Amino acid sequence: MFRKMRRIRQQLTEDQCIDLLKKEKRCVLSFNGDDGYPSGVPMNFYYDEGRGSIFLHGAKSGHRMDSVKKDNKVCFTIYNSGVKLNKDDWAYYVASVMVYGRLCLVDDRELANQKAIKLAEKYFPDRKEIDETMERYARHMQVFELRMEHMTGKLVHEK
Repeated sequence: MFRKMRRIRQQLTEDQCIDLLKKEKRCVLSFNGDDGYPSGVPMNFYYDEGRGSIFLHGAKSGHRMDSVKKDNKVCFTIYNSGVKLNKDDWAYYVASVMVYGRLCLVDDRELANQKAIKLAEKYFPDRKEIDETMERYARHMQVFELRMEHMTGKLVHEK
């Protein structure tokens, strides 16, 4: 169902992909939008290694929610800022991961709150701020679980 990478020598291992999912902080979530146009939204995320899922959050209404209710197939993309492997080379080596799967609404409020807190721990400086934010916004927030069906990663030399 999913295509194999054409430039196989650049492919990352599953462990390297998971390492990036744990380390990186930003993603673009792409879904089928209005009138057949694709739509990509920059988001924060949390990778739950135990479940093998990615958790995200957003509003309970809007373009993304309407689109996902019609078709929950999505593409999730992350990439790092690159590293220089050779000090004499101007170009960076950039690693990226693409995940294809289905974005599901987390309707269990207790589970949603647990995953929202785990997501917040990745970004917020302290627990006090997490608790204050959860108190204010949790009831207005929708948590999503991206159930991964396919993952691939690639290391590219920008030169």
